[in-house]
Parts: sequence; C-alpha cells; structure tokens
Amino acid sequence: LAAAASTETERLSLSLVTPSRVHDVVNPRLVAEAGGAPGWVSDVGRFLGEDERRRVDALCQEVHDAWRVEVAVVVLDGLPADVRPAGFAAALLNYWGVGDARLHTGLLA
Repeated sequence: LAAAASTETERLSLSLVTPSRVHDVVNPRLVAEAGGAPGWVSDVGRFLGEDERRRVDALCQEVHDAWRVEVAVVVLDGLPADVRPAGFAAALLNYWGVGDARLHTGLLA
C-alpha cells in the first residue's frame, strides 16, 4: 500500500512540473504562499531560488501597478513531446484569464 501511495505521489509531482494539460499548472493568483498575497510566479518544482522568485514576482507586480498589465511567469521542467509550447502557453493564458482579453493586457512568460 505504501509503494502504491509513493507511486501516486511521484506521478502527481511529475504532472505538476511536466504538465500535459493547462488544468495541471498551479495558478499563483489563486494560491498564496504561507498566508501571503497571491503572486505572479508559478514554480511548483522550485527551479528558481527564493530570492529569484521574489524578484521576478516584485517585477511583475511593478508592471501591474504601473501599467495595469498582468504578467504571469510559469517555470516548468518541460512539456510532453506531443505538446506544442506556443499552443500550451496560449491555452494557459486564456484558461487563467491573464490580463484583460479586450485590451490584450496579459503576458505569460
């Protein structure tokens, strides 16, 4: 039973850092870290250092405050071979609703 639980945990972890669907990517605007405010950086695999993540998040917030543009940053280990990165990014941008769709004020990096 423990081996099955471990395998399921590994599969779930892998799907978060190498997602095949936009629904599997953690939206940082919906998840606040340690009771803080929602951020702009999705880095479930912790590929960025904490200071780097905070700097990128602060830059995204500065852009939002100055220009009312939403910049979401997603750090992934990769995508499955059959998933086109540009198509995935466009679908994720739309799924999350980054920026105002009418004014095209959203950017996903």
